[in-house]
Amino acid sequence: MKRLHRPVLESVVRSPRRLPWGLLAVVGVAVVVVQWIAWSASQLWVTPESAEYLTLAANIAGGLDFSHPYAQYRTPGYPLMLAGVFRVFQADSAAGLLFLQHALVAGCALLTAGIAWTAWAHRGLTTVAGILGAGSLHLIGYANAVSPVALYAFAFTLCLFLLVRYHACGRIGALLGASVAAGVAGLTSPLGWILPPLCLATGIHREARTARRREVRAPGGAGTFVGAVLAAMLPAAALMVPFWLHGQRTFGRFPPAVLCGTALFHRTVAVERLNTAQSPDLAELKKRFAQAQADGWIAADAEFADQAGRLADTIRMWQVTGGSVPEAMSAVTGAGWDLALLNPLHVPKQTFGHVTGSLLTPDQVYLRQPNGERLPPLKPLAIYDFSAMDEASTPAFARYLVMHGRPGRASAIWAAFTQLYHTRFESRRGYLGLGGTPYAEWNFVLLLGVVLALLRRKRAIWGLLLIAAVGHLAASSFVHGALPRNAAAVHPILHVFEALAVLEILRAAAAVPAILLFKWSTRRGVNPRMVL
Repeated sequence: MKRLHRPVLESVVRSPRRLPWGLLAVVGVAVVVVQWIAWSASQLWVTPESAEYLTLAANIAGGLDFSHPYAQYRTPGYPLMLAGVFRVFQADSAAGLLFLQHALVAGCALLTAGIAWTAWAHRGLTTVAGILGAGSLHLIGYANAVSPVALYAFAFTLCLFLLVRYHACGRIGALLGASVAAGVAGLTSPLGWILPPLCLATGIHREARTARRREVRAPGGAGTFVGAVLAAMLPAAALMVPFWLHGQRTFGRFPPAVLCGTALFHRTVAVERLNTAQSPDLAELKKRFAQAQADGWIAADAEFADQAGRLADTIRMWQVTGGSVPEAMSAVTGAGWDLALLNPLHVPKQTFGHVTGSLLTPDQVYLRQPNGERLPPLKPLAIYDFSAMDEASTPAFARYLVMHGRPGRASAIWAAFTQLYHTRFESRRGYLGLGGTPYAEWNFVLLLGVVLALLRRKRAIWGLLLIAAVGHLAASSFVHGALPRNAAAVHPILHVFEALAVLEILRAAAAVPAILLFKWSTRRGVNPRMVL
């Protein structure tokens, strides 16, 4: 008997080697419309953390100076981009930065569609994944902020797109490009350090599979095993190792140890409140905190965990008590590693909860004011007061970036949309659960997409995407705790899984009427083919 229906993704599969440029152009139109609305409705805003990136950028733009103390715990990729914006746009740097970061987020959406096509070569999956990426508030919100999230998400997504292309098509150029993107991601955020090993593992896996199947290498293919290993590692190392050597030579500390130590300090002190352990560096920090309170630099009712958990506040606390920035960094790094090693079971145990909290809690960056309160509806985003950026308010910085913006024509549309999202879709807790808000149901759609992907063909590509997402979230949550902005970069991957689940749900819904009609016709002795 003729089948009544078949799953959407069991239809004729096209070749993933050639990207569907016409389809990507259609997706691109949707991406441009959404980004224009968000860009024209937004102002550039900064956080206290932005001051450190802007200070580094001003030094770089002024004389390629990478020796500022902030460079001990801030990677140079985003300050380099800011310095380039300062040089190119000068007095219009605020508008230039907004445009560039929205372009990077638009690129993430198009790369999401490209990943979906390469993973399955299905037009419906590609379209839905691209549209989901176009409307990702997690990334659009940070396109309006002085924050490395947009740049890092683009580099992260580009690396995965090229890895998926390499795995599907076997072109060594794609692996080389993925390694370059991994190096850029590693210079933008320490979380990007998981990507070079992922490039290496992908190269080894594909070469081993090729050797096992005894396939003949096609022109422009993956090349030899050694060539794949070198292509996966050398470009990323060429970008990241000079930064590490510079940090060791300038500050006397290896940057990976410092960056991991400071992040662990934030998690163990501010998040886990594990500040009662015996650590010489922690004892010195508490001593400095008490002295700063006694001198009136810190409020009398302030708590150590809240104040010291913010690295910039810790450094200022150390400076006002007669210490230097390198000494503060040494104490923070040492305390972070001490607290993690003194609590070896607690930190890994809580990491899983932080992973789910980071992933399943929507980031409200697009709804926040400087004091942390949500904006009332139909009002544009506010910006931080310039006094919060004392370190960045230098002539070299001020002449480039004007820290204000004017809301555009689409302000009412965007504000109403974000308010609707907040009231209808926001999840109060980062748990898997059915009911409460539509956002909770969307989590189940994501989980369904992961299960469907692992049950279907091309499991290696789906597995690559899943490993990248889980590895990124695990690394972020291990050192930072639950931080939704660190989960923003994996949302392009999640949109591919979500698109798969959405298509399967629509296919199942469309099949229900056909099945009911078939049952009705057979009960009455009607030929089903005459009905269908």
